[in-house]
Amino acid sequence: MDVLLKYRDEIDSIDKELIVLFEKRMDMACLVAEYKKDHEMDIFHQDRELDILKKCIADLHNKNYEEYAVDYIKKIMEISKKLQFDTIK
Repeated sequence: MDVLLKYRDEIDSIDKELIVLFEKRMDMACLVAEYKKDHEMDIFHQDRELDILKKCIADLHNKNYEEYAVDYIKKIMEISKKLQFDTIK
């Protein structure tokens, strides 16, 4: 059981790092939303999202995780778009 606790502790540590990065990304999404609002731009840009996905896949070291990485990034982009829409209301 000590091994499982060690693994869980490591996951907890990674989650803390992810939350910090998540907050930074959301802060940037708010800035992007304000810029888009000021310049009368649409929130959703399909080409940009496809580019992000391609870059993430290219940066992925373990290609066995590709499907999951795509799902993860798509979810983050979905959350970012929602935040951007909420920001410019």
